[in-house]
Amino acid sequence: MKGLLIKDARLIWKQKRFLVILLFLAIMLNFNSDGTFVIAYLSFIGFSFVLSTITYDETDNGYLFLMTLPVSRKMFAVEKYVFGLLLGSFTWTVGFFISIIFKLATEGEVSLFDFSVESLLLIPVFAVMLSILLPFQFKFGSEKGRIAMFLAFAVAVVAAYLSAKGLKSIGIDLEQILDTLPAVHVALVDLFAFLTAAAAVAVSCAVSGRIMQNKEF
Repeated sequence: MKGLLIKDARLIWKQKRFLVILLFLAIMLNFNSDGTFVIAYLSFIGFSFVLSTITYDETDNGYLFLMTLPVSRKMFAVEKYVFGLLLGSFTWTVGFFISIIFKLATEGEVSLFDFSVESLLLIPVFAVMLSILLPFQFKFGSEKGRIAMFLAFAVAVVAAYLSAKGLKSIGIDLEQILDTLPAVHVALVDLFAFLTAAAAVAVSCAVSGRIMQNKEF
């Protein structure tokens, strides 16, 4: 798996100029937000960049070459999850420190614990997104996978919107509840979210492994 991780890291590093542009854009857009936009933006970029590595692997019958290496199909699928989580966590960390610096420069102080427990919630959210995206990518490939993922996210967004509206109609405002919760309670929410994300990733990883086992190149 180490070799696959190095391969994907090198593929991402080849796009370093594009990454610098994305980082600059995130910092610029962060000035028009509450200072936390850069964390969400960079985390999303990190978690989603793993999809581009699959596209590279598919190019010019790349799968045929990769499967001649001492790598099982299941290991290949698992590596994408590991790489996505590592890259997403790294970009989250970069965004977190940028946001801290921004808040210190604009507000003069920041509660590190409170800010950390609130920001950490982004990691399991994007991990769940990754667990949804990767099976589609493995099953349908780059082109059809994008259409399938778009439809899946459209359904998810509509469902989340209708759920939020439904809760508000009965007097429950989730955003307001989270804002008024003590940081310790938010940390418990984070713990539950991480456990849920871990379960989602485990199930998704098993599904992707089965997809790759049955995939014909």
